[in-house]
Amino acid sequence: MITDFAIDDLRKVRAILFLFRYPLHLRDFHEMRRGSELRRHYAAKALFNDCSASGEVDRTTGYSGEIVALYVPITARRADEARICTTRIPPDLVLRNDGRRNWPEILKAAEACLQRMID
Repeated sequence: MITDFAIDDLRKVRAILFLFRYPLHLRDFHEMRRGSELRRHYAAKALFNDCSASGEVDRTTGYSGEIVALYVPITARRADEARICTTRIPPDLVLRNDGRRNWPEILKAAEACLQRMID
């Protein structure tokens, strides 16, 4: 279970820290099931187009359409057992009409990426 996993240790993995620059919390993780069986937990996010000259995310550039998913296998006990998967969706699907992120589309893309990568 993700509650048995040291989520804070994920920030010690360089690739994860680069893509998920904010601390991850239990609420950031979603369950993936096959039927009634819990298979893994994952967090996902949409990436912005560009970084500023100082290396920070430039939110004024909009979303690129690239989706990053971080998955933690149900048996994982260490941060280095987590894996990263990337995929793309059309950039116009990242935001809803009201300007908020379109989480159903982002999560759907992340889950499809994970299914292709793992299964």
